[in-house]
Amino acid sequence: MDIGVYAIGVAAMFLGYTPNNIHSSAIIGEYGTDKFDSITLEYNNGITAHLITTIGCQIDPQAVLFGTKGHIVMPNFSALQQYHVLLDDGTKYTIDSPFELNGFEYQIREAESCLLAKKTESAVMTLQNTLDVMRLMDKARSDWGLTFPCET
Repeated sequence: MDIGVYAIGVAAMFLGYTPNNIHSSAIIGEYGTDKFDSITLEYNNGITAHLITTIGCQIDPQAVLFGTKGHIVMPNFSALQQYHVLLDDGTKYTIDSPFELNGFEYQIREAESCLLAKKTESAVMTLQNTLDVMRLMDKARSDWGLTFPCET
């Protein structure tokens, strides 16, 4: 419940919040969180997401989306300010989107907008999206044999 949720969140934003299957394994750290995890999300359209997150090893914090005409590399995906598009025909370009402040300004603006409009839910990240991500994390935790004290 530490780092895997970020990778699941990104995959769900791109591919959908309700994959057909999820398979996962993890190494649980001394604090009872996922120190290393490997999660596979399988969708009914033949698309698969392979997610690896770790606190115990040094790996590039990037997400890569592979498509039929190339791929997109998102360095430091949890604090994304730039991504690279690499097409199979050799075309390459970079899109820059630096933070205005610290990267949380988008969430803050959305929360403020919802409050001002007296909305109890954001259309950008719905309650159902949040519940779906947690359902995926609960399934992963079940695969790992990880339970919380309140669940016993």
